[in-house]
Amino acid sequence: MKLDQVQDLTKLVKTAVRTMANQYKAERVAINFESRPTAQPGGQATYGLEDNVWGEATVSQDILRTVMRTGRTVFTLDVTKDSKFKSEGATHPCVLCVPLLDVRGRALGFIYCDHSKAGAFDYKTREAAERLGRAFIARYQDLEPSGPPEPPAPIPKQSLVMSLEEARSMAKAVLYLVGFVLLVFTVWLALVS
Repeated sequence: MKLDQVQDLTKLVKTAVRTMANQYKAERVAINFESRPTAQPGGQATYGLEDNVWGEATVSQDILRTVMRTGRTVFTLDVTKDSKFKSEGATHPCVLCVPLLDVRGRALGFIYCDHSKAGAFDYKTREAAERLGRAFIARYQDLEPSGPPEPPAPIPKQSLVMSLEEARSMAKAVLYLVGFVLLVFTVWLALVS
């Protein structure tokens, strides 16, 4: 089933997990995401991992934190030999972790997958996972119930100053107009009397 055909959030998460496991041969998959505070709670699904990937000893926590902090994909062919993300406890050295980005580019979560064979994933797998992440977020946003409207952005002080100056100009114009009407009325009364 394609992500754009899924009708609820639970099926969306499960479909994305199955896609990574079945089509891209990931041995372990985790999807973890948070929604806006006003919307439906976030979700999580795993395949071959404990329910809480954040507490999983065989998953590089540095990779998860980096993806959430930077909003960038982390792909390593062998995490046991990677200078940046070296992980002694890793049982699955080939790791791919793709951020799930909102429209502002902030990471709402990630798709994490790994394999017990170093080099099992390639750059085509990475590109496919990144496409899957974009499709996931697009469909998630379609399905997510809209919460209360976000508060309007504050008005810049310069806009307020300009508005006050415009109001003063308008008030002066109204006073001149009222003065002119009073003058005309006074002249008319003098002529009529």
